Amino acid sequence: MNTYTSDFQWYSQSVSTWLMVPTAVSFQGFPLPGPPNPASEVDHYRCIKVRELAAATTLGPVSVVDTFALRTLTNLKARELCIATDKNGEGMKNPEAHLLCYVGKTDAKAPNVVLHANDQFGSADRKIGRDREFCVPSTVSSR
Repeated sequence: MNTYTSDFQWYSQSVSTWLMVPTAVSFQGFPLPGPPNPASEVDHYRCIKVRELAAATTLGPVSVVDTFALRTLTNLKARELCIATDKNGEGMKNPEAHLLCYVGKTDAKAPNVVLHANDQFGSADRKIGRDREFCVPSTVSSR
């Protein structure tokens, strides 16, 4: 297992780019998935752009397997830090669990898959697109 470390700087807090929420997913269609279990250990995450302080380094190759395919990711660069977030006073299950997300290139094409997703904002059918980011569990400290 490789360990990657990177010096980065948070951009202004006003540059949040995403809010990740726990989501139940069904690839089979009906029956539709219920909302995510509130007792799950999955937090909400707010994602903030980051930039390298030193010369930008690219990482990889990294092999990953998910529901859709085995793929190799290359030329990975840090893009966003996703921090555990308390949404609407719901609390955080793992306030020290963060994700550092990387963008890069992949050798796999976008799968031709439609899924049904259900989260706190509602439910909808969605088509899977191309790989966007690869996020890894990370610890954060400020200097």
